[in-house]
Amino acid sequence: MPADRKQEVQFKDDITDAVKRHIHCFSRLCDGVQLSTDEEDTRFSFDLRVGFWLPVSVRLRTAEYFKFRDFSVRCKTRYSGQTINGITVQCELDKLRAGYGNCYFTGWLSRDQARISHYILVDINALRPHLDAISYSEKANGDGTAGRYYKLDALQDIGALVYQSWDEDEYILTGASNSYSAISSCPL
Repeated sequence: MPADRKQEVQFKDDITDAVKRHIHCFSRLCDGVQLSTDEEDTRFSFDLRVGFWLPVSVRLRTAEYFKFRDFSVRCKTRYSGQTINGITVQCELDKLRAGYGNCYFTGWLSRDQARISHYILVDINALRPHLDAISYSEKANGDGTAGRYYKLDALQDIGALVYQSWDEDEYILTGASNSYSAISSCPL
């Protein structure tokens, strides 16, 4: 398993449970029948996807980034736009523009990184037409990459913020929250 996917595997069950609780809020589920990729066929021994599924993108951030309470996507990689082995390298934002992605789970880890303390779910299909139209900021990360940061109220205004797992008032009053009171843009 690649080292950069270790936390995704560690928290897979928690992420799955959160998405399942809110799957009815997403604007588009994949449905029908889809042939598996050659890799899925040869490595994982399945040939078709049948039924409904929701492709989920995951970003896990360390605790110190929770103070920003934003939704971030990489808008530049070290090799963006370059062709390597016949494939043009795309950053995350390019992939979203191209139609990839459906659900985005962004989680903030506890200080000891033993659990996901807070999370948001974003409907990428609701965000896609507004990627460049709503307010955002961009910041270089100092390593040849850059991020684009959307405030959650901008996502809520366009119906893209499906769920956030904290109670805003409690967080402001106490400086920390273990509450999972919902702010949701869909009926439960």
